[in-house]
Amino acid sequence: VVDTLVRDVNRHATDGESGQLILEANIPLLRGAGPSAYETRYTAERELIYAVRTYEHFRRSFLVEVASDYFNLQLLKAAIRNTYKSYLSRKAAYEKAEFMERMGRSRTIFETPRAKSILRQAEASLVSAKEQYASALDRFKISLGMKVQELLDVVDQDDDAESLSIEFLLPAVDLETAVAVAHRYRLDLLNSADGVDDARRGISVAQNRILPDLG
Repeated sequence: VVDTLVRDVNRHATDGESGQLILEANIPLLRGAGPSAYETRYTAERELIYAVRTYEHFRRSFLVEVASDYFNLQLLKAAIRNTYKSYLSRKAAYEKAEFMERMGRSRTIFETPRAKSILRQAEASLVSAKEQYASALDRFKISLGMKVQELLDVVDQDDDAESLSIEFLLPAVDLETAVAVAHRYRLDLLNSADGVDDARRGISVAQNRILPDLG
């Protein structure tokens, strides 16, 4: 999108000049002549390019943020499942300890209270995991522009997706190439680099303004 718009801007920027503008551009010793004659149009063109790059940078960043939040929701939902399994295990251990106490076969008098305390901790962890998921889900709805009251759930990862390692998902690109590509396609960095060129061009424009006029 950015490349197409930049090409269109550059193409239209080279068409439709008046004869007077071309004449002034060919008289380099007068104020307002030469490249300075194009400064107003060139500045508008660069500002348009900067605006498009800024929007595209926001769009890409927003896409990454939404994807990250979604994957985080999947992790929180998986944490609920794991915490619930732990809760069931602690509950079974407490019921067993309580049964052994009723049968008079407890090894110590602290076995049942300790199992009950561990069960209460598991219950608290389960409640906390559910609250974290609900809060993250509400924030995700807000970031998507949805109402908090609307229903939304996250699809569970299947077993095949969970079995994939992170190394398998990473692209096969060496660090040097990755950094070079990032520098080349990082739009905010391109804007900063072009801003340096604009500053250099501003010096030339300022020098041109102190030239004499043709009266």
